[in-house]
Amino acid sequence: MIKVAFILVLEIAGLAIALPSQQPREIKQIVLSEEVPKKLSAPIEYWNGLLNLINITIGTPPQQFNVSLDLSSNFFFVPSINCEDSSYTCENFWADRHLYNSSGSSTYSPNGTWAEGNYWDARFIGILDYDTVRIAGVEMEHQIFEEFRRVTTRMFSLDIGYDGVLGLAPPSSKPYGPEYPNYLSRLESSEALENNIMALKMPAGIGKQGEIMFGDTNSDLYTGEIKTVKMIPDADLEPKDQGFWTLPISNIWLNTSIMLHAPLKNYKATIVSEPIIVLPSGFASLIDWIIGAKPLINTIGYVPCETRHLLPDLIFQLGDHNITITGMDYVFEFQMPEPPYSLVCVVWFEPDDWSEKGTVYLGSTFLKGVYSVFDWEEGTVGFAELKR
Repeated sequence: MIKVAFILVLEIAGLAIALPSQQPREIKQIVLSEEVPKKLSAPIEYWNGLLNLINITIGTPPQQFNVSLDLSSNFFFVPSINCEDSSYTCENFWADRHLYNSSGSSTYSPNGTWAEGNYWDARFIGILDYDTVRIAGVEMEHQIFEEFRRVTTRMFSLDIGYDGVLGLAPPSSKPYGPEYPNYLSRLESSEALENNIMALKMPAGIGKQGEIMFGDTNSDLYTGEIKTVKMIPDADLEPKDQGFWTLPISNIWLNTSIMLHAPLKNYKATIVSEPIIVLPSGFASLIDWIIGAKPLINTIGYVPCETRHLLPDLIFQLGDHNITITGMDYVFEFQMPEPPYSLVCVVWFEPDDWSEKGTVYLGSTFLKGVYSVFDWEEGTVGFAELKR
């Protein structure tokens, strides 16, 4: 629901055309050996506030792909060289993408099962394959993924910035059934890492890079202690809420001269990748009013970029810890796609009228305010203060 809502507002706003594409950066892969520490990283690229991208390779010799990180799914798919869609879709949606060619890889082996994955408003339909996948220097042989051959979507332009999607939800959620473990499951079972953790520093804005690290944390990127929050076990959640990075949340404050407080009884917080924070409807609207957000379209607003540093902090009580983000974090930079290509500072506090009440969704505008550590073995998510 969150993803569809954002597609609709972008389309209505006329932002659905000619968004600038990014060419994948040249990457150097690291081969694991006894001498190399089992903690490896890769840069995260900022794509207009909407996507966070990393470069990966699949196959032998390596074929490069630019994939969008998705913390709320386990789908892993890239486009196939064998487009089986309409000629219009093959000419437009497949344009400017890197395409997987199974016949060009000596490590490819077929699975043959048809599958489909969803991302934003698109449905990607294709066939499952096995091949060697290299992500952040970690080489995983016989990794399953989907090479999509057909796509159903209402708009093409939002997809120009990426080739495919890498789902990084907890290993408990398996989109193709239990016989098809997701990427984090494979990392855990392969013992490829020193620790079964993933650490993220999201890019702060246009022209900035972040970092994804597997196996350890990067102390150069954060200061102080990592505040660890125990995830809500799947056994304590409804089936539809299982398989996500879901945490207990009890309070939210807006740090104004008169502290604005939203007690959250029987709420949970789920981490997602979209640039959104979903809050109880009255609280979301009140924040927009207090920070002076002007309407852009529907529930999405904007503020003058030069005032971001003056906006009040937001404080979230997750578990026993208070986690603070600033106005520079919850406002994201978006470059308009048409001349004069103005920079817009967008704020998106979505009321939970459009989603499930009882759940706060914390997206990339929350994550870019903290250094976050996801431990799928211990079932925790940790947060630390960024070095800025």
